[in-house]
Amino acid sequence: MVKVDSLKRSDPSTSKVNSNDNLPLHQCCYVTLGNNTFLAVATTAGFDVFDATGGRMPFQFSLQEQPGTSSASFCRGVAAVASEDGSGQLCVGSSEGVVFVLDCDRSGRFKAPVRLAGHKGAITALGSGYHSSSGKSLDQPHVLASADADGRVVVWGAKSAAEYAKGAEHQVESVAVSICCRGDLLLCGCVDGRVNIYSLEKQRILHQLTAHGRWLYAMALHPSKDLFATGSNDSTATVWTLPTEENGGKIEAKHALRWTDAMITGLAFVGKHGEVVVAAAYDFEEVAAWDLKY
Repeated sequence: MVKVDSLKRSDPSTSKVNSNDNLPLHQCCYVTLGNNTFLAVATTAGFDVFDATGGRMPFQFSLQEQPGTSSASFCRGVAAVASEDGSGQLCVGSSEGVVFVLDCDRSGRFKAPVRLAGHKGAITALGSGYHSSSGKSLDQPHVLASADADGRVVVWGAKSAAEYAKGAEHQVESVAVSICCRGDLLLCGCVDGRVNIYSLEKQRILHQLTAHGRWLYAMALHPSKDLFATGSNDSTATVWTLPTEENGGKIEAKHALRWTDAMITGLAFVGKHGEVVVAAAYDFEEVAAWDLKY
């Protein structure tokens, strides 16, 4: 499939987020909580939460103000969760192995974060069914999964902002850099190029996909269709089918995408029906786009 479009930072249709340009950025993504959409930005200093335009910052959290943190601290891993009591939370991981859980009320105001401790290694990724569906589905909305630099993946059940029950644990052979959830499936995209797919109910691995021959840096789940995409530093990205009962549990490569000389570090499905895949790459001042309809 041929790249159909690209968008550079200098394009007049783009706007700059009012963040600190001097801080290394570890992750940014949109999160939907109820009727509110936010842009969460995780950095070496902590994390900032902007409105959907990136112009207003309703919440800012500084790691430097937290006791016991080191000068090499950072935040990484962002996910939105809907807990059993009907409230929504923004969850952000940190280098201290702590997940910060922020309760968000219906007006879009955030409360002070609750510290969720369950890891010794730095958090590398967070994922949830609610987040993977862009807040449009109640598909496993109470499940949060967290991964750390020691290769541990922990599954949590969100009862409220103050109560996350620790569930199953999995050990991956490398490090999970991206996590997605859909129904009973938990997908862990690992830096060694493989994707481990677990059953949340059976608490065991179902499939291990060798998605790339080199490092995998990005993974994204389609918000409504049973598709997911993976991206690597080998200049390629692939759109795959999820293993479901309808397709006999098969994983098939549906689209092969290539961005010459690009080390792909981020992926997302965008558009009204998620028909476009966009990618970001290391040291590129543009994002690339592929239309899956062509």
